[in-house]
Amino acid sequence: MTGVCLRPTILLALHGCVLCLTVKTSVGDIFGLEETQTVDGRQYRMSKFLSIPFAESTAGENRFKKPISKASFRSRFDATKNLWRAFSLI
Repeated sequence: MTGVCLRPTILLALHGCVLCLTVKTSVGDIFGLEETQTVDGRQYRMSKFLSIPFAESTAGENRFKKPISKASFRSRFDATKNLWRAFSLI
């Protein structure tokens, strides 16, 4: 499996105190957020890219097989929201 190559970010727009940004990768552009968080009175800038798939699905015929590298995105991938997945407790 090949790694994802990150290139410098490009700033897109300012919405309130959240800065939208795009990272160009080898599999396509990924849209994320840059926020300012306050911890113990100090402010920190934080980039957030949520729910980015790193491999193809392991469902169906791919079950119990080696991971398959993620194919390129057809459009800019929106990584600004968590895509919750089902999980089980053991």
